Amino acid sequence: MSGQHKRLFTVLIAIAMLLSVVAVGGVGSVVAQEDSPEPIPASYYGQATIGGEPVPEGTVITAEVNGEERGSITVTEDGAFGGPAVGDDKLVVNASDDEAGEEVTFLVAGEEVETDPDSVTWESGAVEEITLAGDDIDIPVFDLALDEDDSTLAVEEGETATVAVSVTNTGDSGSDTLSFEIDGDEVDTETIDIDAGDTETVTFTETLDTVGEIDAAVVSAADRLDVTLEAEEADDDDPAPSPPSDPSPPPADDDDDDADEADEEGEDDPADDPEEDVVDPVSSSTAAVSVDTETNRSTARFENVSVSSVSFDSTEIVGDTTVESFERAQDSDPDASDPPGSTGTVQRITVPDGAEDTAALISFSVDLDAVPDADPEDYTPYRLASGEWEQLDVESRDIGDDTVTIEAETPGFSTFAVSAVETPDAVAAIEPTEIAAGDTATLSAAESTDRYGEIVSYEWVIDGDVVGTDETVDVSPDAGEYDVVLTVTNDAGEEATDTAVLSVDAGEQPVTVTVTDEDDSAIADATVTIDGQTETTDENGDAIFELADGDYTASIAADGFVDEDVAVTVDGETTVTGTLAMETDDGIPGFGIPVALTALLLLTIGLHRRQ
Repeated sequence: MSGQHKRLFTVLIAIAMLLSVVAVGGVGSVVAQEDSPEPIPASYYGQATIGGEPVPEGTVITAEVNGEERGSITVTEDGAFGGPAVGDDKLVVNASDDEAGEEVTFLVAGEEVETDPDSVTWESGAVEEITLAGDDIDIPVFDLALDEDDSTLAVEEGETATVAVSVTNTGDSGSDTLSFEIDGDEVDTETIDIDAGDTETVTFTETLDTVGEIDAAVVSAADRLDVTLEAEEADDDDPAPSPPSDPSPPPADDDDDDADEADEEGEDDPADDPEEDVVDPVSSSTAAVSVDTETNRSTARFENVSVSSVSFDSTEIVGDTTVESFERAQDSDPDASDPPGSTGTVQRITVPDGAEDTAALISFSVDLDAVPDADPEDYTPYRLASGEWEQLDVESRDIGDDTVTIEAETPGFSTFAVSAVETPDAVAAIEPTEIAAGDTATLSAAESTDRYGEIVSYEWVIDGDVVGTDETVDVSPDAGEYDVVLTVTNDAGEEATDTAVLSVDAGEQPVTVTVTDEDDSAIADATVTIDGQTETTDENGDAIFELADGDYTASIAADGFVDEDVAVTVDGETTVTGTLAMETDDGIPGFGIPVALTALLLLTIGLHRRQ
């Protein structure tokens, strides 16, 4: 092979090798792009303080990137979250490759806190120790314990198990949401507000349809309570046979006749009523009625219940009166609805036979904290009558250190409740507040609130007319300015009103300016200028403008006539007339051709006489 051929062969080999490397590299690049792994989360651990004190165990710390929560961790040791070791928990924060370098914001108990270092940025796979510090933040810490007395964990198949949890707030006053889990799935939640150091009982239930055990748990931000629920096989044993009945009925006696008469009169026979679930009262007290010589009334006095006395408007009442306290109105009367507002106490008062419809003065004694944060003046007594809650007339109210005593008149006896109620807060909002005629404005009562109960009705009135009864209403009134009146009513029947102003602009409307001479003849080709807009009159002397309501000046000009300014007021008026005077040769109005000829004739006569 010649030298020239060798050099050519060598060059070809080099080119082939280069192409193979490029090809393999290209394939590798494609594979790498197709199989590129997800970014590795960043992890953080360190110390956290609030107001200079370590955050308590159970506090939740969250991390956000671009305003979105990307991870959280619960403090398991005061002041510390996570740890540096491989097996330690950490605050794991997920993000995308595009978010590399974005700042990570940290929140303690929902409040943003400062970091050390000053700025923490997200980097894939980073493991970083940080320090979090914030100002004073109220952090409730709810510890959980099983209330064995009120819990029923083992039941027969098809029945309902009950998990009663005693919740103690060992932190600051505040609220937390408890989660009830069955086999790891959340099936119910309950949000509660507990003052620092106080304890409340929260109950969850679950119907067990399958024989066997299931795992259940109640979880707060700071604690977790695990329990095992068990459904046992139902007892299928046949009931013992009933004893044989007497083949011959006993002879009727006077008592049977009385019973028949009662049935005919429609009186209820307890034996005919279906068995109803009976809920035991929380507390009860029975007292004998005695005549109070000072008030000339029959009075019964009680202890350990939320009614201290019942004083009848009669001295003829004798026998025992019983007061029973319940947690809910439905425990006293299964058909009862919830009382208005926030319920403080529920009690059923049973009086001697014949006194059920006797008027009386009831003295209610209510703990000031029966409804958390309620004002003593807001406690109001109600009576359940014919399925409706009726407010009682309050005769007096005595506010003590721990209780408020309320004396109220009742026309009869049944179930009673004392609830916290007040006037709702009505807020009328309009969006937008200024519209053009034909457009729509939205009236909203969404910001209206009721402190204790709920708002049950809305009414919107414009110009004396009701325009809607929903929380949100769309309206399109005619042009004008309107007072929009909102009335809201809460479940206690209390009303509140608020007024907002809606302005509806008529917008531009056609306005015709008619130009005539002094003989009322139309002047064509006259120019009319209003607010910088110039139009020319047609053969009828009309010039048409589009103008909004307001005051304007129309400047009118025409050949042979004196210019004229005319005041124009647009307020539903659509036609304006401008009258022009004729112009003489020297520009003096009123000296037309006839006048000039007359003057010339008089001048000629005068000269002739002088000659």
